[in-house]
Amino acid sequence: CFIDKDRGVSVINTLEIMVVKENESPLMYKIKPGECFYYSTKDKNLKMRISAPFYEPLEVNRNLENAPEEEKIELKPDDYKMAVYYFSIKDIKGGNPDEQVALIKQKRGQLENLISNNAIIYQVYDNNTYGIERLDKQKYITLVTTPTTSLKNLNVIEMKKDIKGKIVSIKFKIATTDEKNN
Repeated sequence: CFIDKDRGVSVINTLEIMVVKENESPLMYKIKPGECFYYSTKDKNLKMRISAPFYEPLEVNRNLENAPEEEKIELKPDDYKMAVYYFSIKDIKGGNPDEQVALIKQKRGQLENLISNNAIIYQVYDNNTYGIERLDKQKYITLVTTPTTSLKNLNVIEMKKDIKGKIVSIKFKIATTDEKNN
């Protein structure tokens, strides 16, 4: 099972697990938040690459001869990516209109600092033609700072940062109500 190293709870994203075997193509698995991953093999060693949008990638190598049946693997959260996500979905409903304006300005400022000016941002649409739209930093910030209930359905698919910690790439989708209920 997979645990958030800082919080001690299940990871909050879908995980991608790549099982790497010698002289074979890697096997890809997707694990939903809170689910465990089970893999049976007769091999003596297991090599996995684990990735998730809000966590640092992790490579795991295990000698299976003395390994326990089940173990908890800790994933280190990527604080910058978590912060961008948090500020993107953060509710800005305040008491009076002045408080709401102040909250929007605060949220815009925080996102402005975390996202690179040259960030490549894509919104993915699930429809019959499979659409994708590229947004610039300001369009993205405007989208996520405009009060709307659809932000509760914001699903980050992928986020990348540069060596300075600035977010340089975001791929996201806003799920429809039907998708959320599946």
